[in-house]
Amino acid sequence: MNTKSNYQQMSNEVDFKGLLNILKENRKFIIFFTLFSVIFAFVYLSFQTKIYKIKADINIGNISNFTLEQEKSKKYMIEPQRLKYMIVNSFDNSHNKKRFPIIEAKLDKESKDILHLTIKNISNNKAKENLKSILEWIKKQEGKKLNEYTQTIRSQIAILQEQLQSNKKILTLLNSQISSAKDSFEMQTLLANIKSLSSDRLEIKLKIDRLKSLISSVNISRTSVIGKIKLSDTPIKPKRAIFTLLSGTIGFLLALFWVLLRREG
Repeated sequence: MNTKSNYQQMSNEVDFKGLLNILKENRKFIIFFTLFSVIFAFVYLSFQTKIYKIKADINIGNISNFTLEQEKSKKYMIEPQRLKYMIVNSFDNSHNKKRFPIIEAKLDKESKDILHLTIKNISNNKAKENLKSILEWIKKQEGKKLNEYTQTIRSQIAILQEQLQSNKKILTLLNSQISSAKDSFEMQTLLANIKSLSSDRLEIKLKIDRLKSLISSVNISRTSVIGKIKLSDTPIKPKRAIFTLLSGTIGFLLALFWVLLRREG
């Protein structure tokens, strides 16, 4: 049993020494082929398009509102899910001949107000230009919606202001009739009508103030970038170091395989 084990150990040592001898005898060829593989990798990579990536978090434009229960709610100028698909469909060129930019858009899992944008292009500057174009396009789309919204609100305010003017004229008339009231009953009726109209007038003013607050800049948030834009200082593709190392390793193994194959032949 010990004899067999010793024989296997000696055989492994001989094989290992034989392999080292083969490497020594053919070291020039193996080194040359490995270096050739590395040089080939550098040449190949020099012809490949470098791809850079930027990331930006976008706060989606909305209009703050308050319900009758004074609970805050939001009205989006463009619904987040729809905005996400609109951006990708309008700007992503990954499926056509242009190839760039490549746009990825994801809504935040916790807050649907935030859209995570990833833009890939041949340089950081190109990607930043794409981001600028996207933001300008969004603001243009929002502008149309905002104009429609503000016009609707202003028309409602105008109607209420007309009611106020009409209400004021009636109040002035009723107040002028108090001094000429014939009896206490007529006096009480006039006073009751004045009180009712005054209450209506106050309610109309509150409605106007509320409508004005809806189109106030304080309650309107336009789409904008949150925080800093994240840039990749080095290309994300191709992976130069990994590709070169892999190419050198493959070159070395191929050279070794070729040497062993020739030796056996």
